[in-house]
Amino acid sequence: MGKAAGLRHTLAAGLLVARAASAQAQVVINEFVYDDTGTDSIEFVELYNAGSAPADISGFTVVGINSPPSFDSVSTIPGAPGSGTTVLPAGGFYVLGMAGVPNLNLDVTAAPDWQNSMEALALRNGAGAVVDSVVYERNKATPVLAAGYGEPPFDGLSAVSGGGIWSNCLSVEANGADGGGFASGGPLNATFSWARMPDGRDTGDNETDFFLTVATPGASNGSAGTVSPASLPYIENFDAPDGTTITALGGSRSSMIVHHPAVADPLGGLPSANPSVIPPSPQGGNVGVFWSGLGGQNSGALALSAPVADVRAEFYAYFPGVLGVGQSEQGTLLVVRGHSDGEYSPGIANGDTGIRWVWTNDESGVRLRLEQRVNGISSPIGSEVPIFSAGWQRLLLVVQGSSVHGVVGGAYGTTTGTHVLDGTTTLTRAGGIGFGYVENLSPNTLARPNTYDALRIESAAPPAEVRQWWLY
Repeated sequence: MGKAAGLRHTLAAGLLVARAASAQAQVVINEFVYDDTGTDSIEFVELYNAGSAPADISGFTVVGINSPPSFDSVSTIPGAPGSGTTVLPAGGFYVLGMAGVPNLNLDVTAAPDWQNSMEALALRNGAGAVVDSVVYERNKATPVLAAGYGEPPFDGLSAVSGGGIWSNCLSVEANGADGGGFASGGPLNATFSWARMPDGRDTGDNETDFFLTVATPGASNGSAGTVSPASLPYIENFDAPDGTTITALGGSRSSMIVHHPAVADPLGGLPSANPSVIPPSPQGGNVGVFWSGLGGQNSGALALSAPVADVRAEFYAYFPGVLGVGQSEQGTLLVVRGHSDGEYSPGIANGDTGIRWVWTNDESGVRLRLEQRVNGISSPIGSEVPIFSAGWQRLLLVVQGSSVHGVVGGAYGTTTGTHVLDGTTTLTRAGGIGFGYVENLSPNTLARPNTYDALRIESAAPPAEVRQWWLY
């Protein structure tokens, strides 16, 4: 190498180091799991360099901060042997976690105390300054933390800016087994995490930056997805053989399962997905049932490889009859531009984020609502739809820009029906697509979990010449 070439090489190396130093503030908490089946064994925090230059993360710490504010754990990223520095390249991942986590960079099995209830994770640079943070399970704080709690500058004491995640998320391991490791959607369940998608996305509002997706430590968020926006429409008529798991419609305890509507629980045991005989849908053939079979809660997500904003979703849904006194069930049939609650908690603690079709059932009968839900607050879009008799209903949801159009009843493929609900939304960013169900029934064979047929989900905005038809 000549002197001129060597000088250029030296200058380039010096420039690289300088750029690395200036890129530190672009390292973010990109994905995390804080609770899993049984004894915690797959907890992790994934860091991501969203900058355009490498960043020296030597001496960075991931801190667990409980409420009332106290440091539960501090995990320090060491310098690499020999060089003394740990450099995270642009677009690179760094994973701190337990020994069972794949793509692990730092084993902190003995160190983390990332609480299973309201907690904050803070990422501090080598100088001790907070460069990123996130609060999770904000609904469990006492008092409940304000929506603006969780983004830097963050000291674990005061509500500042940004916002924490309202929702809950137990990351169920493969087949629900303690020590089962990660599952991507079958044969029973998917193991979910809280993740930014796309990687590094940071609008300053954690409630909308993070959503439920299949956990992928050390890999791009969405890389476990089986449905890309470019491949839409996603069409599922549930005409596979009885008992087939639809892995693209993954659930935390059980994914969507194909069943014959005239046969109750043909599988026996787990996954027992069809608690009762129901009439065939207008589509005919088998149907999709979303139920864990153990009772309680189940949340799910369409396995998208990237978030979507404009969505047209149509399907048949079966609604049950009126329940007795003290019995209740609730289901989110579809939520777009966000995520379902990771544990699908009922009532005010429900952590759905996005625009959703949600139904409840008790001694007053079934009620269906179209609403925007963010930070535990529901804003209705149109009037509540009472459905007092059991049977199939066709539902349509069209979300484009700030416009929301919902239809109950009417012919499949049309944009009008028995009930038409029009409104607007302030939640205009791209997000995930999810669903969930919870029941409080005894015996739980009284349940009628979310039951679908003829599901069709599209994302691309329609051409201008058909836009009026598509929306109205």
